[in-house]
Amino acid sequence: MISSTADPRAGLRRYGYSFVPGALFIVDPTLSAEMKELTKEWENLPPDPYVPLPRTRFRRYSRYLFDPKTSELSHKPNEIYIQRREFNPLYGGLPRVFAPLTSAFVDGTFLRSLIRYNIDQLPLGDDAALDIHVHAVRIRAEGGSVGEPSPEGTHRDGFAFVTVHMFRFFNAVGGHSAVEDSSHSVKTNVRLESPLDTLFIDDRILLHKTSAISQNDISSGPAVRDVLLMSIDYAATI
Repeated sequence: MISSTADPRAGLRRYGYSFVPGALFIVDPTLSAEMKELTKEWENLPPDPYVPLPRTRFRRYSRYLFDPKTSELSHKPNEIYIQRREFNPLYGGLPRVFAPLTSAFVDGTFLRSLIRYNIDQLPLGDDAALDIHVHAVRIRAEGGSVGEPSPEGTHRDGFAFVTVHMFRFFNAVGGHSAVEDSSHSVKTNVRLESPLDTLFIDDRILLHKTSAISQNDISSGPAVRDVLLMSIDYAATI
């Protein structure tokens, strides 16, 4: 089981966002061991084919549906991922196909437990059927280059809620996540850097962006930012 001593739901209701430090998470020993093994899967992410050369973003993607009637969380075969142009000026309207999450994600218990934890934190009705898009993303920078987590700039994703879970932040500077209202007034600007540092955002009312990363020490290898992103929306049908 995954839980935390924080109350993200209260923050989402009051402010539209909530930051939960990884230190406040409670992960049972079996899931903690699985999470440790899962961090290796970011080494197996293929380049995001829609990012120009040199590749600085790597990604896998899968989709889940949650049925509140049965509490079933079902994994769906990979489908085209598409966002509306109004939300993503770079890729909106473009049908994108990403490599699927590996079996370590899909067949394990950790990811499903994290999805269920997220669902429990959202201010939703008990009868809400949910469509959950899960992205494992690595941003990498080396050789004087920068890695851009948000090349589209300040934006909404076009879903109801967005969650960002940190898995590894290594040899990097930058990478601050700003949450803004529709007038671009900054509500928070936080850097996720410890394992399971998590940002919840009500994507219906707030915008967000993450600043570029670069190497802190060129002798220590590439700068790396490994996150698990979830875009959660109400499902039309189950």
